[in-house]
Amino acid sequence: SLQFQNALQIDPKFAAAYLWMGKTELKLQNPRGAFGALNKAVEFNPQLTEAQILLGDLLLMAKQLDKAQEQVEIALKQEPNNTDALLLSAALAMAQSQPQKALKVLAEVRRLDPGKISAYLMEAAILAKEKKPEEAAAVLEQGIKANPKTLNLYVARAGLADNEKRF
Repeated sequence: SLQFQNALQIDPKFAAAYLWMGKTELKLQNPRGAFGALNKAVEFNPQLTEAQILLGDLLLMAKQLDKAQEQVEIALKQEPNNTDALLLSAALAMAQSQPQKALKVLAEVRRLDPGKISAYLMEAAILAKEKKPEEAAAVLEQGIKANPKTLNLYVARAGLADNEKRF
């Protein structure tokens, strides 16, 4: 954090330093500080897709759905196949009670990056919530097949089996 502050003293418009400051603040669990730094990053360089996505995540957490939507649209316009932007889009669709849209986006994320664990977990959670446990299990099995060393997928699969009383 101190190094990024030093860089910003030298060049107060250094967008990448604001991005890294924002990422550091997120790691330090300071969303307010992260929000301020990420806002500066996109102000000085709107092409920083990662900053747009992180800012969108914060806005989604703050339940500012319209502003989060703006961020995800900017990010996807810049990088249509950015899986982090697509995951944000899916999370936003869920927050807007649009599970079918979210499922469509998550399928695209899994197609683009079979190693994106969060896509399998999110899709399975949506399917389980919609009372489709077999489909949720199938998604988790696909995730396990593509990522056999990822414990989270096994835990989610076991939790789903437990909920369905399939011991």
